[in-house]
Amino acid sequence: VPWVNALFAVVFYFCLITLAVDSLFSIVEGVSTAISDKFKFDKRKTTLSLCVIGGVLGLVFVTGAGLAWLDIVDNFINSYTLVFTGIMEVAVVGWCFKTSKVLDEVNRNTTTFKVPAWWFMISIKCVAPVVLTVLFVWNLFALLSGGGIYGAADGYSLTANIIGGWLV
Repeated sequence: VPWVNALFAVVFYFCLITLAVDSLFSIVEGVSTAISDKFKFDKRKTTLSLCVIGGVLGLVFVTGAGLAWLDIVDNFINSYTLVFTGIMEVAVVGWCFKTSKVLDEVNRNTTTFKVPAWWFMISIKCVAPVVLTVLFVWNLFALLSGGGIYGAADGYSLTANIIGGWLV
């Protein structure tokens, strides 16, 4: 029945929009609170400024080349930035924090399955850093062996890689 499909589409996309707005709140509020607390700025003006800056920077993604820019930015963030951040996080949690306290927090809200201490210690100190480092080096090697330009076969330039990738 066509009206059921249309109703489902409206509900589905409305859910996506509300999820996106909710995610945006959590991202903007975290950054806004940190900036306004650190520099004693007005919270509302800081939030407004961040939203305006983000909106202006996001305009590049609605241009004719927006999909290419999105591809470049998405690749660099997911292949390098997030993996490098993960390496730093597991290094700090595994080697700088008291891991028994972290494990207690992980296991605090569960009664049926608790992460064994031996597994958590091995994973957070050895397995996760090694796997993430291998993944990071592999991604970097693939980029550099291809000439250092992501998407060169699709016509992406070095300038676009520098601006949309390395600077991000």
